[in-house]
Amino acid sequence: MELWNFLKILKKESPERVRWILVMSVITGVSGGLIVYLVIETAEHILSGRYTLADMVMLPLISLVLVVGKRISQQQTAVVTEDALERIIVRIGNSIRHAELPEIEKQNRADILMSIVRAQTVTDAAVKSVDAFQNLLTIFVCLLYIFLLSSTAGLVCAGIIPFVIISLRASRNMAAPLIRKEAERETELFTLFNHILDGFKELKISRPKNDDLFGNYLKPILPKLRDARIRMIILDSKDRLLVLACTFILAGIDVFILSRLYHYEIVIRILTVLLYSSTPMMIVFTAIPDIANGKAAMEKLYQLSQAKDADWEMSEELCVPSEESIKDFTELDLKDICFEYAGNDDAPGFSVGPVSLNIKAGEIIFVCGGNGSGKSTFIKILCGLYPPCSGTFEIDGCPVFMADHRYLFSTVFGDFHLFDTLYGIGEVDEQKLDSLLVQMEIASAVWWSEGRFSSVSLSAGQKKRLALVAALMEDKPVCIFDEWAAEQDPHFRQYFYESLLPSFKAQGKTVIAVTHDDRYFHTADRIVTMEQGRISDLFRNL
Repeated sequence: MELWNFLKILKKESPERVRWILVMSVITGVSGGLIVYLVIETAEHILSGRYTLADMVMLPLISLVLVVGKRISQQQTAVVTEDALERIIVRIGNSIRHAELPEIEKQNRADILMSIVRAQTVTDAAVKSVDAFQNLLTIFVCLLYIFLLSSTAGLVCAGIIPFVIISLRASRNMAAPLIRKEAERETELFTLFNHILDGFKELKISRPKNDDLFGNYLKPILPKLRDARIRMIILDSKDRLLVLACTFILAGIDVFILSRLYHYEIVIRILTVLLYSSTPMMIVFTAIPDIANGKAAMEKLYQLSQAKDADWEMSEELCVPSEESIKDFTELDLKDICFEYAGNDDAPGFSVGPVSLNIKAGEIIFVCGGNGSGKSTFIKILCGLYPPCSGTFEIDGCPVFMADHRYLFSTVFGDFHLFDTLYGIGEVDEQKLDSLLVQMEIASAVWWSEGRFSSVSLSAGQKKRLALVAALMEDKPVCIFDEWAAEQDPHFRQYFYESLLPSFKAQGKTVIAVTHDDRYFHTADRIVTMEQGRISDLFRNL
């Protein structure tokens, strides 16, 4: 049953606290069942004039235990669940940041974001699971009381319970694929709205593209999502009606059949217990859909949080600090480096290499070539984002694994992401930062305030300048730029090539820039031309 499965998931995260919650739930559930007995007995004692001190104490005491037990168990369940979610989401974040770029490029971003958004349903489902467990115990105690009053009535009730459970189980089996479909449709919808928001300019420019996305992709998903949700609501409604119908059937059997066999007082007591039990039964079966949704959300989060490499599963360090020993170098060598993208079916993917290149510290190297020649892939291999299939890297003659030395590089990729603060720098030198903003001629558009940039809503060219500022604040020995000057005006483009790059070289930095600006090739020490994933030409400026 979904209830037990969900509680098992929580128990994995915090076994001791979940055991305590279960103990409290048992006390609370039994107290809920005892209340109906105490109410009936106390009422009879009052009507017969046999009201005692025990009646005065027990009913309020058990009621207090019920209320306090429910409050404590629900609060503790919420705390345990939120703690578990915190650990799981931290593991997801840790898993993502430890993953390699090829893995992340294959991930469905909308799926990850949607799963984290749906985490809010997990706590609600956990609380309802505990509440449902308590109400099941209350129903069990009520059933025992009915057995004590009449074994025949008890057997009738016990006979109907398997029918209800089998019917509800069948209903849940029908609901399971609907829940999965609903989650898939929500992810598709989330993806499409990402396209609409991220590609707003392109959609606004192209009416056919706009109409196609809206009419042939967005609108068709909505009826499917609607139908899945309506079917879920209908199934849930059927479950509630089934429970209600069974309660009325049992009440009818009690009134019209058992009344011929037992004294009317017994019949009234059984009827009272049945009517009282209808509320916890409704609570249990109403909670099942939410519990199922919460369980599905939790399982998805667990799936995302599973580490691929046990060596760093519990580690929050990206690399061992002692490995970060290279602060400067004389030369970096690429020897027969090859990389290949995963292909589709039997067709091989695009490949780069073999590439061999010697990079001297303090050089300015331009990488040029046509679209699809492998320039961007090459720089991702160079800075350790793509692991080579073969070949070796050497720093000052020593073979190295470039993924362990990514800290050598500051980058501004063509598809860069602009952060609103300077992560990883620690104490920010605000004087240096202000100077760089002035140098990049964006000091009037953005400034440093309260530990972050005042805005990142800038023009394309200004965003690249701010990304360059952030890269320079890291003060790494190697700077990599991918088509950095593409969005710059002629004045700043010239300034970049003829003033900024030489100043970086003067500071001892190595600059590797992907560019098509042949007008400024004279500012580079060497020009590397790529074609079909290989270096086709290597030119050195004198």
